[in-house]
Amino acid sequence: MKKVLALTGCMVLLMAGAYATPRHTPVKNAEPKEAKAMLEKQLSTYISCPEELQQTNRNGVVVIQFNVSDEGRISKLVVHSGNEAVNTNLIKQLTGRKVNLPDVDPEHTYTARLHFNVEK
Repeated sequence: MKKVLALTGCMVLLMAGAYATPRHTPVKNAEPKEAKAMLEKQLSTYISCPEELQQTNRNGVVVIQFNVSDEGRISKLVVHSGNEAVNTNLIKQLTGRKVNLPDVDPEHTYTARLHFNVEK
């Protein structure tokens, strides 16, 4: 019974994270779709699926927002997953990582979706 409740709770948190609404941050210009896809692909090379998501055996999407420093490193990272452990895990994995972007603006807030496919 405890396992069922724990699994149900994890599923609810994962679903809440998948439909999380990121805080509104004014953005100068939205990134073109190609640039956004390239950025999301770069980010995916830096991360592994958090253990907390693997335990649920469900695929999911996590929304992140961040700035990029003049040196091209991720800063001011905010993760919107609905699960504090997942948020902390992804912040540790991504903060300070270098991304290749043309015309880096440290004031620009980037938004990306990270797709996790949990193998069953």
